Amino acid sequence: MPRRRNGASSSPQSYYPQLRDAMSQFLPHQGLPLLCGDGRVRWTSRMLAMVAIFMAWSPGRTLIDRFTAARQTTVGIYPTRKRPGQSHEGFSKSLATHTAAIIAMLADHWRCRARQIASGCWAVQGWVLFGVDGSTFQCPRTVANETAFGVTGKNNSGPQQLLTCLFHVGSGLLWGWARGGIQGSSERSQLRQMLHLLPANAMLLADAGFSGYELLRSLLERGNHVLIRVGANVTLLTKLGYAFKEHKQTVYLWPLSKQGRHRGRKGKMPKGLKGVKPPLVLRLIRLKDAKGRPVCLLTSVMDKSKLSDRTAERMYCLRWGIEVMWRSLKQTMGHHKVLSGTPPRSPGTRLQTEAGSTTPAH
Repeated sequence: MPRRRNGASSSPQSYYPQLRDAMSQFLPHQGLPLLCGDGRVRWTSRMLAMVAIFMAWSPGRTLIDRFTAARQTTVGIYPTRKRPGQSHEGFSKSLATHTAAIIAMLADHWRCRARQIASGCWAVQGWVLFGVDGSTFQCPRTVANETAFGVTGKNNSGPQQLLTCLFHVGSGLLWGWARGGIQGSSERSQLRQMLHLLPANAMLLADAGFSGYELLRSLLERGNHVLIRVGANVTLLTKLGYAFKEHKQTVYLWPLSKQGRHRGRKGKMPKGLKGVKPPLVLRLIRLKDAKGRPVCLLTSVMDKSKLSDRTAERMYCLRWGIEVMWRSLKQTMGHHKVLSGTPPRSPGTRLQTEAGSTTPAH
């Protein structure tokens, strides 16, 4: 039990005013009503959102435990309001019905609030930086979950979900997310769903798993920039003469398939231009990590006066913040596993991504 500075123990009720103020500050005041004119409605949109948020922070080991604690907290915050339903079953059904609308509204509102909160650290070294990374979460091994989410087949693993997140590097705040079953989904495909959430001219920091030609091309066509680690499995070309001006760090990402050639045909030159796409002109920065191992970064910023090698190294190191976020979520908070055994009530089935919001990022 937490203790105050004077040594007296504090009760959960003592935090109700602070929680009420936090909910008022970070939940939208319009479109998410606390009360409803229909007396039969026990779960209003605001009640659903608050209980869901409290459940996400709850250390309870089961959904029932988390729901009970979250509902008790919500009732304590609004003791004079009509109390929400007492059953987890009723809450789950109401949440499943209204999840899409609530998530879209909250995501847009939170991005605006993140922009306001991060005003002093919105840019780093003159660049608006966003990091991206994905992580998998175990689901209860039920036939329904295996059918909905799929299994990896490794180490007799059960059903899993993949969650890919964008976060604002300067503030460390979450910016967007996409999720889905482990089968038929990938970090690249989920990131593609979220590209419209990136502000204009923002730079994306990513690891080697996001180095695909089509994904990088989509980013560059949107006017964004990229700083991405590249592995030995990526073939880069030099001295093509395609760029107006080449220098020592100029490289081209141009897979055979984008040249109109295929490995199965021994890389023969195409007879026509059908299927041929232009190479991506990038800059290769060679560095070494703390242990002296080589690290290669690709960036779309060709001018070293705008992004020096040393600045690029410091900026890429900031991407470590998303790794800390995963560790906090999975280990510190103990949320490494989805608790629901029913797919319609597991995040990622009814709403694959919050990125479907129609409000553009500012």
